[in-house]
Amino acid sequence: MNVQFKGGLILIVLVAALYYVFPTFKAYQSGVDPQTVADKVNLGLDLQGGMYLDIEVESDAAVEEIVRRTRDNLEDLLIDEQVDFIEVRQQQNSLVLEMEPGRKVQLEESPFDRILVQFDETVDGDLVKLSIKPEEAERVRKNSISQALEVLRNRIDGLGISEPSLQQQGENSIVIQLPGLKDRERAIELIGPQAILRIQPRQQ
Repeated sequence: MNVQFKGGLILIVLVAALYYVFPTFKAYQSGVDPQTVADKVNLGLDLQGGMYLDIEVESDAAVEEIVRRTRDNLEDLLIDEQVDFIEVRQQQNSLVLEMEPGRKVQLEESPFDRILVQFDETVDGDLVKLSIKPEEAERVRKNSISQALEVLRNRIDGLGISEPSLQQQGENSIVIQLPGLKDRERAIELIGPQAILRIQPRQQ
């Protein structure tokens, strides 16, 4: 291959490369909106800048919320059925029903069984302890992760960001990368309103 041919080939490659890269260069000049420039190369988070969010889904809080709702439902049902009891109190993932001295209640029978099917019962005198079954607690935790992923995807779609990345990491974490995002406060405002999410933003 002679020198002239090699030089011509290199020149062609350089021109082609510049033609390909120019839309991206133009898109990321100051004052130019990248979303308005067609055919640009999508840059990664490191090159383009943007936001990295490490979100912890507080799945244990989801379990406690299920137990809290069960407590409220049980309390209402006991009142409706005119059962003599003192109180129903929550202890994290368990409930303690304190009966009036000498009073009993058959929680495994209707109508109580329909709201306590996922709880194990132990009786100690006038106290009835109801603990959510381990398999049910695990199901609630996994479901909270799935729901959080779905909610976050829908919210991120509303930001109009090109090629966002969203994936579960470990048991309780969701990692989000938002390339080219400029309005970080808006992103956190949109993504954040969910009780079981804890957001740790890391700006790039």
